[in-house]
Amino acid sequence: MDNDTIPFPSNARYNPHSNRGRKKQSIESENKRTQQMREAQRALRARKQDYLRDLESRVKELVEENSLLKLQMTKLQETIRNSPTDSVPCFNANCVAQIQALQMQILELQAALAAGVNTPTSIPISGDSEWIGSFAGSSLNNLDEQNHASSDWIWDTGDEMAFTDQSSGKLLSHPCAEELYGPMQFEPYKTQTKSLSSLNSSKIVDRIFDLFIKSPYLPSRNKRQSRATDTRIARVILLKTIREHMRLTDRCSVLDRVNFLEITANFQVKNSQHLMHFRNLCAPPDIPKSKIDIDTFQSMPRVGLFREALRSIPSLADSFDIIDHLSEFWIKDNEEYDAERFFQLNQILHSLSVLCVTVEDKKKFWMAFELVRTNKRKEVDELLAGVEAVII
Repeated sequence: MDNDTIPFPSNARYNPHSNRGRKKQSIESENKRTQQMREAQRALRARKQDYLRDLESRVKELVEENSLLKLQMTKLQETIRNSPTDSVPCFNANCVAQIQALQMQILELQAALAAGVNTPTSIPISGDSEWIGSFAGSSLNNLDEQNHASSDWIWDTGDEMAFTDQSSGKLLSHPCAEELYGPMQFEPYKTQTKSLSSLNSSKIVDRIFDLFIKSPYLPSRNKRQSRATDTRIARVILLKTIREHMRLTDRCSVLDRVNFLEITANFQVKNSQHLMHFRNLCAPPDIPKSKIDIDTFQSMPRVGLFREALRSIPSLADSFDIIDHLSEFWIKDNEEYDAERFFQLNQILHSLSVLCVTVEDKKKFWMAFELVRTNKRKEVDELLAGVEAVII
């Protein structure tokens, strides 16, 4: 053993800083590192390609969706272009009803402004109806019954009443509508009318529909209006129906009035054959029509608005002459109308209603009529009372 050599004891503690033993390798093999980098690059390229494919697929979907939307927009533009100018630009049923009710108020205010008079407050709203009932100490139904009691004499005709032609003394009899077309359908419309908030507790609804099923003016074995065969009895029933319909319309709030007129239009379309037969049974002989001075309408703004409202209905585009004769009614005084002319007027009104081939046109027609009737309520009530006094 060399003297300079210092022996390392076997039980000595290892010193990491002594640089003794196997040297640690901290550098990985060059070939392994290169392989890992290449795999990472391939994975990155694959992710980029997947991302680009997703983008291309999304762009393709958006292009197809854009083409479909353009096609739908073209169709909508064509529909709007071909639609009537007075149509409501809304497809929500509640919004349409509110817009139409507001349009009625606008027409009424325009007519009142043109005439230089105050607007009538005859159309109640639901809240005011409840307030009036509580303030008066009775419900509106009781008020309806009190108003109806004053005209109960109209009902006291008995089951055995029979009318004859004054000129010949013979009973005027014709085949009834029920024999020709079957029973009328009214139950769904009665239910819909009672569903309106302004009319859900009103007994007028029952009374007006009772006229179609158990009219007291017909013999006990033949109660239905659609079984009426006598001209004068049919006229009595018609007068009573007109009276009750006016009461129902006046009882409605603004929005309910629009809905009620729509229900009425549907009822008329469903039972058009029965109603036409009944109206023809009530129709008077032809009366020569007077020549109408068109300039007269310009001096009466309300009548002019009514005339223009009817002329704007698509179904009545070829019926301007009939519209002018109906508009003439609102110009003349009641003294110029006897019973026969009243029923002639009613026949003209019904003829225009029949010409309205769609429910929407029929509803617009009755909305225009009710608007002008509300403004001339007193004159219409007096005329109807005068005809009732002659016929009943």
